[in-house]
Amino acid sequence: MITHPLPGVRKLKSGFRFPKCVRLLVWVLGVALGASQAGAQERLLPIRLGRIEFFPSLGISAAHEDNVEKLNEDDPLVGPVDSGIRALSPQLRFELPFTRSITKLIYRGDFRQYSADILKDLGGASHFLNLTGHFEVGRLMKIDVADSYVDGITGLLNSVPGGEYRYATQPLTSNDISLQLAFQLGAIHSVELGGSSTRTQFEESSTSDFFSDFESQRLFARYVLDSGAGNSLYGYFDIQGVQQDRAWAGQLKSEYETRSLGAGYRRATSRELSSEVRVSYSHTDFTEGFGTPFRGITFEGDLAAALASGSLIQIRFRRAPQVSFFNVSPYYVNEGGEVVYTHALGRTVVLATLVNFQYNVYSETVVAIDGIFDYLAPSEGMRRRDKIWTGALNLTWKLSRAVDLTAGYRFQNSDSNIVAQTAGVQYAVYSYDSHGIILATIIGWQ
Repeated sequence: MITHPLPGVRKLKSGFRFPKCVRLLVWVLGVALGASQAGAQERLLPIRLGRIEFFPSLGISAAHEDNVEKLNEDDPLVGPVDSGIRALSPQLRFELPFTRSITKLIYRGDFRQYSADILKDLGGASHFLNLTGHFEVGRLMKIDVADSYVDGITGLLNSVPGGEYRYATQPLTSNDISLQLAFQLGAIHSVELGGSSTRTQFEESSTSDFFSDFESQRLFARYVLDSGAGNSLYGYFDIQGVQQDRAWAGQLKSEYETRSLGAGYRRATSRELSSEVRVSYSHTDFTEGFGTPFRGITFEGDLAAALASGSLIQIRFRRAPQVSFFNVSPYYVNEGGEVVYTHALGRTVVLATLVNFQYNVYSETVVAIDGIFDYLAPSEGMRRRDKIWTGALNLTWKLSRAVDLTAGYRFQNSDSNIVAQTAGVQYAVYSYDSHGIILATIIGWQ
């Protein structure tokens, strides 16, 4: 895990100039928006391309953060780096609706630059592509497919809740494919079958040894009982296999399989608003390599409720093992919760707040491997434990039908028990504080 790069390791990805396609998109959006009439509550109608609906947009942001690399203030090599961050994020969304089905294709780019001299060459470009489809075959069968592809840098991924993807410019590619089939067996009975496959690869670079390529395959089966009024209960069985190649540890492979048996509850209060909770007993077996098996209760929930006066609250929580790149731990147990509260201040202003807490316990004790993890020698034999708090406050002004302006503040605090030693100085390498502000606008079709 590259939260503490080796001395001298800095240049990973060169700077960039905004591509011609981005400049062209800005011009096209300017022409399209100039022809539209302003209206705070009405959003733009999609651009019709035959049966396809087209929603282009462009995000422009300027941010400032006092600890971009999430480093401890006692780090003797660099310490916290204060920097401005400029970014362009074009997005192209295509939708192909049918009577009871829909297909969506979304491309999003992220092109960013840093103002700090030490980070001048660390800007990067990331590309995200998502394809989803929902198809209904008669009234007895539903099919959901999805493909998510990423070509980018780790600092732009937020999929791992514990912060495994911290700021870095280690290039990677990742692809996640999923399929789900739902069969209606009767008026209130149905069966869902599905699976997914994920593959993540880290490109060859001076820091790629800190990461390990991995693959994951998952299969599940659910028996669903509809209890009316948008409510349903289900029992499920889930099996997931993970394979990792840790080249830095002498081609050490880590393969394990996790089986889960549990139950869940769903509630759909509207087409856009739904909640779901799952609880299961999970156990992990290592089929190759080494590792401490996981045994215990896992759970995951996503609750949403519309409150009075245009307010919305979302609560997410989870306890489950997650894939790890740190040292010799193939996984860590993540326990966390998040609350997002959104409140409309009148017709055009929206206030959003976020509080997130994560507690992570890694599966194995630290091994100070010479040449790569030797700086962790003071913590050899310890099991890593992290507590991470994140908070955010955003104020969005819907300036017109096609323009949103956002001002925001974000902080993050990490408290970890791991101590490192560099240049004769010992410090808490994964403990840090970070504060940042952002001004952003989204132009186009939301």
